[in-house]
Amino acid sequence: MFYKKYTRTLNPIKQQFFYYFFKDTKNISKNSWVADIASYNGMNADIFKYHNYVAVDKDLEILKKIINQKYIVRADILHLPFLLGSFDAVVSTNTLCNLKFSERPQALEELGRLVKSGGYFIFTIPLWDSGGEKVRFEEIFKQISNIMKDSFEIKRIVVYGGLFSQFYNSVITKWFKKREKRSLFLSRLYMFLTLMVSSFELFFGFSKFSSISAYLCLRKKNDQTASGHSFDDFFSRLACPVDKSDLIKLASGKFKCKFCEREFVEQEGIINLLI
Repeated sequence: MFYKKYTRTLNPIKQQFFYYFFKDTKNISKNSWVADIASYNGMNADIFKYHNYVAVDKDLEILKKIINQKYIVRADILHLPFLLGSFDAVVSTNTLCNLKFSERPQALEELGRLVKSGGYFIFTIPLWDSGGEKVRFEEIFKQISNIMKDSFEIKRIVVYGGLFSQFYNSVITKWFKKREKRSLFLSRLYMFLTLMVSSFELFFGFSKFSSISAYLCLRKKNDQTASGHSFDDFFSRLACPVDKSDLIKLASGKFKCKFCEREFVEQEGIINLLI
């Protein structure tokens, strides 16, 4: 059912991504804790509706648009206020393209830190540098391998968004979206052609040519440096505070942790860590 939701704005590159994303998220057991980093408007929330889904983004206005979600946190991807190994799965899609090339290693280390032993780390990474120049996937994979070292095992790694789908997006998709009136026949034809182009690249390997993104699904190996914390609820996963009772309310209306002295505010039910 939720697959149809993601086909409303069809394009081959998105379809290629979701083909793998849906397959891998099925391995994440129900009721486990999932952190969606840079969750935008919570677009992945439907996929994790049977999980304890935590939406994280640095844009407060975007977070306010997320509805029917219990756990919403405002934080920067480079400084996430969660304890080591506090999530069963960490997801971050279409995020690293917004970072400088030099910031990507720090972001990946920070995200990987949150995954518990046996947990999943799913993310996408653009195949270009901060200046918009194309970077060979081998170079990016080497960088990722150096960061992750022996902590993760690769469950799936693919490149997608090849030359055919890029051309389709720049010509057919743009033409379709510009049309003010779209007949049912035209909409169905567009959907059919989009799925055909996406499948053509996926199953015949043509996405390897001039691809613009890579998709990775990693699983964390047995972590000897696990924090040893007992994660019973949402607040137990926060690096600070460990518990709500550790917050001291200030006269300004803010909250201060009595251990690390970092400050928190609560805005419309959203926990906001002031870094």
